[in-house]
Amino acid sequence: MPDWHQRGRGSVDEYLEQTAISNPHVTIHYPASNGYVAYDYRHDPARREIALTITGSGEKAECHVLLPAGVAAATAVTDGPTPVAFTTSRVESSTYADFASKVRATRHMRALPARLEV
Repeated sequence: MPDWHQRGRGSVDEYLEQTAISNPHVTIHYPASNGYVAYDYRHDPARREIALTITGSGEKAECHVLLPAGVAAATAVTDGPTPVAFTTSRVESSTYADFASKVRATRHMRALPARLEV
């Protein structure tokens, strides 16, 4: 049975945004399948970079990474030195970088936010 992550109202994303946790470490465990996913999110405004370390028991994670307020899009996403295909999406006033990542081994992802909207 596949596990899923709820987006929008009542989601982890909404909780992090509302509580203003800027650099969370999150572990989610699914008791029925004994599956898990864990990530560490670090936003470095000076370097204009979001570092995301991801691991888990599944094969891949579909990432939906909240970009800082006022950012219109990401300019790049990488897995170590390797570029990763991504899209930008919006949910109400929030902007996200969406991409897939393998999670069997710990992955060190980077998202580079674009210029702030004027």
